[in-house]
Amino acid sequence: MRPGIFEMACLVALLGACGSPPARSAEDQRASTPPTPAPPPPPVGDRVILDAGVDPAIAHFCVGTRPEETSYVVPTSAQVAEADAELDRGLTELDLSIADYNRQYTGVICKGRHLICVNGLSAANDWYANTWRRIPFYVIDGGWGAFRGAYDPVAHAFTDFGFSAMASPSAADRAFIKACGHDLKRDTDVCDPVTPASSSDWRDAAERYLRAVDGKRILDPCTRTLAGQCLDAGWSGRYAPRPAFRAAFAYKQLGDYPSAVTTYERFVAGYGDDELLAALEHRDAEQVEQLRERVRFLQVAYDSLYEAHLASFDFAAAGDAYERGARNPRLAKNARRRMLKEAMTLFRALGDRARLTNASTLVKDLEPTPAEKAAFDESAK
Repeated sequence: MRPGIFEMACLVALLGACGSPPARSAEDQRASTPPTPAPPPPPVGDRVILDAGVDPAIAHFCVGTRPEETSYVVPTSAQVAEADAELDRGLTELDLSIADYNRQYTGVICKGRHLICVNGLSAANDWYANTWRRIPFYVIDGGWGAFRGAYDPVAHAFTDFGFSAMASPSAADRAFIKACGHDLKRDTDVCDPVTPASSSDWRDAAERYLRAVDGKRILDPCTRTLAGQCLDAGWSGRYAPRPAFRAAFAYKQLGDYPSAVTTYERFVAGYGDDELLAALEHRDAEQVEQLRERVRFLQVAYDSLYEAHLASFDFAAAGDAYERGARNPRLAKNARRRMLKEAMTLFRALGDRARLTNASTLVKDLEPTPAEKAAFDESAK
């Protein structure tokens, strides 16, 4: 029997109700979309005690001796825990975390002295992910940020420590890059901030740099101990320009010129110490080059000190800074003449006859050209 009109209408209604569901709103679709899984957490470093004599060559990298001069022992868990705690403290001082490194420990006896060797490697290094608990790696093949050290359980200290490369940008560098928006190619470059940084960012960078150089902490590759003591660091060390100039620059961004001036003054006093510079004279080519490097940075420091005084409207101090620079016999004479001329011009403008007269006594020692001599004579009037 064929369905009637009534039955057909009911069938159509039923099919409509059971057909394709109505389109969902974008909000409903977003609500039903599963969330993107969070990235896995970074691997956490661990430590392992290697079997004695697992690889004789490890002694060479640990204490610098030939394998035949060294015997091996397995350090106790308590000794390794002590060394690991000291390592943790030292890495923290370097603004690094022990949790970022896998550590291999082994014991050696070198000339009757018991030492505990440690190799450290970034836990994120996939190359050794499956072998580091069994096979020693060496700093030279450990890649960026690998380290090695020798811990003396009697002295309760690391007697030697070093990275194969800078472990990472220092916390001071990271703070400076955050404030500046980019890094600088040279320590004396002027930062051109991409976006205005907060004052707290600049102050954080300045204070971190000063704490680092005050404590002789690691800012550049150098011979070092775990405590961050760089044998060529601190205010008198070869690597002082980086923290000094960057800290002073950060202070100037804050308008804190007195702190910038203090930073430049400490740099000139330490880095430009005359006894230190004299020790570099008449030595080998490398030390002579270091002397030239120091003289170059000293000139930058005197110019920066002069400009910082001018920016704070302390014209007398600006003149004094340049007069001191002009009296430094290690600087180039043309630079000394330039500084003396600027100093005398300021003293004359200030009406300070005493300073002007005292500065003018330097002119004859700087061998000015006739034109320069005439300009000096004019300034001295």
